Amino acid sequence: AASWRAREWLGFPGLVEGGLADLTVYPQDPRRDLTVVRTPSRIILRGQVLR
Repeated sequence: AASWRAREWLGFPGLVEGGLADLTVYPQDPRRDLTVVRTPSRIILRGQVLR
């Protein structure tokens, strides 16, 4: 929910085809164990895979 509100606050639309979207993937659900955010399994920033 914080991500959607931040996008709106920054003036960006929601998810739309061809729109900007950065992505972080975690091996487990960070809502259950916040320590997993230290070791993402995949990061995509501006269309480039960083990890």
